[in-house]
Amino acid sequence: MTSFTGASRISRRHLSTLQGVSLLALALSVHPAMAQDRTGNRDDIEEIIVSGEAGAGVLNLRESSDVGGRLGLSLLETPGNVELIDSDTLQLRGDFGATDAVTRATGLTSAATPGNGGSAITARGFSGHSSVVTMYDGTRLYVGAGSVTFPADTWTLDRIEIMHGASSVIHGVGAIGAAVNYVPMKPLLGEQSMRGMASFGSHGTWRVGAGGNMPLSDKMALRLDGTYYETNGYVDRADKSRFVLAGSILLQATDTFRATLSMDYADVDDSTYFGTPKIDGELIKANRRLNYNVTDAAVAYEDYWPRLRVEWDLSDNIHLQNDTYYITADRHWRNLESYAYNPDTEQVDRVDYLEILHDQEQYGNRTSLRFDSAIGGMNNRLSIGGEGNKIKFKHSNNSPYTGESSVPVTGFDPGMFVNIPGTTLDYMTDTKQFAAFADDRLEVTDQLSLVAGARYDDVNYSREDVARSNGQPADMFDANFHSFTWRLGAVFEATRNLSFYAQASTAVDPIGSPASISESQAELDPTKGRQYEVGVKQVFWGGQGEWSLSAYSIRKRDILTRDPNNPGESLQIGKQGSDGVEVSLGLRPTTAIAIDFNATMLNARYLDFNVANGDALVSYRGNDPRNVAEETANLWITWLPVQRLRLAGGLRYVGSRYGDDANTQKLPSYAVVDANVRWALTEKVGVMLRVNNVLDNDDYVISQYNEDQWILGEPRTFEASLDFRF
Repeated sequence: MTSFTGASRISRRHLSTLQGVSLLALALSVHPAMAQDRTGNRDDIEEIIVSGEAGAGVLNLRESSDVGGRLGLSLLETPGNVELIDSDTLQLRGDFGATDAVTRATGLTSAATPGNGGSAITARGFSGHSSVVTMYDGTRLYVGAGSVTFPADTWTLDRIEIMHGASSVIHGVGAIGAAVNYVPMKPLLGEQSMRGMASFGSHGTWRVGAGGNMPLSDKMALRLDGTYYETNGYVDRADKSRFVLAGSILLQATDTFRATLSMDYADVDDSTYFGTPKIDGELIKANRRLNYNVTDAAVAYEDYWPRLRVEWDLSDNIHLQNDTYYITADRHWRNLESYAYNPDTEQVDRVDYLEILHDQEQYGNRTSLRFDSAIGGMNNRLSIGGEGNKIKFKHSNNSPYTGESSVPVTGFDPGMFVNIPGTTLDYMTDTKQFAAFADDRLEVTDQLSLVAGARYDDVNYSREDVARSNGQPADMFDANFHSFTWRLGAVFEATRNLSFYAQASTAVDPIGSPASISESQAELDPTKGRQYEVGVKQVFWGGQGEWSLSAYSIRKRDILTRDPNNPGESLQIGKQGSDGVEVSLGLRPTTAIAIDFNATMLNARYLDFNVANGDALVSYRGNDPRNVAEETANLWITWLPVQRLRLAGGLRYVGSRYGDDANTQKLPSYAVVDANVRWALTEKVGVMLRVNNVLDNDDYVISQYNEDQWILGEPRTFEASLDFRF
């Protein structure tokens, strides 16, 4: 069994901090003298926390989640670290972009670039869409050519669910670091509501949003939400806009049968900023907000997700759920993407005049049955099911991406896009995926439960290379891979509010994107991972506080590395590891104050990884994987000093990371402070002033696009808004 010895690289100071927070939470939970008077105004508490139901803690540990399994378990009952962020919290923090929102969760950091759709995430030491699965309403888009571009905005979301760590047994290939499920608003019977907002701010930014729920009869309801956003961008010529619409209609035909037809759509013209080149290895103030892309650059995405969900209680003990869906994604990039300072000419050399188009469609069905029964007098819940998907993907480009130009560091004419090769269809793929899965929870005693799961995936893939860049004629090849994953966990509920858990689970990551495997990857097996995790979760202070603590160890094998005996060949013998600790804490010290805190410390490294340097072999054993921050923390505090006034602010900290596997390109750590103030004009209407990056940290690095080319974060910005709810 893998040990936690790798955690020794996590400093004693860091572990002491985490232990201190944990012990404080325990002390507060068991010391009755420190319990708060709960006779305060309940509406004030709801206004502060804007999270979950009245009396629930700020971590929502009593809520259930689909991302952690199909058994309908609460977070307290789940043997793993599962996190929920609800819609009110998203709006309170001003996290309108999906990546901004999810990276406030414990240990999740951005690896986003325009090339991956601005959505890649790093979690538990593993980075990108091949290791962190993205889902929408429980359905995943199988990644083509490394890009995911949906969801585009959080306005239409009810909540975000995150399953930390290996979860392929629930969500399939590509889920060793985490699985993220974005859940949209749903229709409700017998409840009429309306909400809206309008704002304007720095850089010509403005946004409007509206939504509402409308009962159509005692058996039908309609939900519709939409938003439009536009900005000139915080970098020269980096304007962007997005239009997002989400609608659902619910039919509750009987007490036991309901169907929901939904449609979600996003049209995005994204920023064409691909990063800032360093000058002589350093960022300089003169070019931090310049865009070295061409004038007619383009980054555009259009996604469309219609789907039908049927839920049927076949009996008191048998529940059926069926999801049928169709997903399309059209993407277009036309950019000059790579920039490097040339000290000999004192100019910036620009290469990669690159145009790429994606045409992707996916349709599928997922069906599960849940049974409640008893085994030997013990309560048992079993979920079994299967899913199938068909994915078609077309990739067009202007390979070999020729053309180059040079411009001064400042005061330059960006020029126009040059397409010497011409853009043509490069390849087409057809992927068929099938999976069968089962999850089970056995209540051995009133306090002890066992949770087990298994999943089998089979993927058949074919590809036609229509225009090969080396001039060869069109070629076709097939590939097939299958995987079996499992998990086994135990949860001990010491009290109704305190649970301990342990689990072992496995995961599978593909070599390359599942819908765009290259011929060189066709014979390769998916990489395999195994995770061991222990943790504790607690609701205390009569629901005024919650905390969780988890420790994990993950080992991933069969990664592609150079053959030690033949540096010219690659073999699947590499290994990668990650050990870490995660803590989350939510407190209401008084009815006027709410505190939300999380932090993670981890040790991620290559255990066996070689690269070729000419005819020689270089070992990266012990190096950190790229894009992995080993220290992260998030803090958010909300304060209601008087009845109508709400003050809120938070800190986002991301430790240093490496931009390459050789660990020669280090991205600095950063801390960003955000704050806002809201005044309630009436019970239903309010105005807000929001300031992001209060301290104007103008050189923090979100990610690296190329060597010495960094994508910088947003400087200090202001936004004023009006919001209402009826």
